[in-house]
Amino acid sequence: MGQLLGSRRYLELPVSVFKALAAATYAARLQPTDPGWVDMAETVPIMDTTKLRETTGWSETISSQQALRALLDGFDGAEGLGNAGHRSHSPLE
Repeated sequence: MGQLLGSRRYLELPVSVFKALAAATYAARLQPTDPGWVDMAETVPIMDTTKLRETTGWSETISSQQALRALLDGFDGAEGLGNAGHRSHSPLE
């Protein structure tokens, strides 16, 4: 995450600390991400796509970091209203 967000240095934090920081900064309106997103991110399964690749020839078109960046770019302050009127430089466009 630190690398994705352009940090020069970053710390590995326990999820509980990260969630507390997310909750505090969300409550202070310093960032738009509800701490529930930390819970969701912690429980996302890691999937092996080898069989899908071998069976169908599928390959990803963007990296996981690009997908996360597109998600974060979508948080433009519209709180659940999507990207209406917002022009991003998303790799998904």
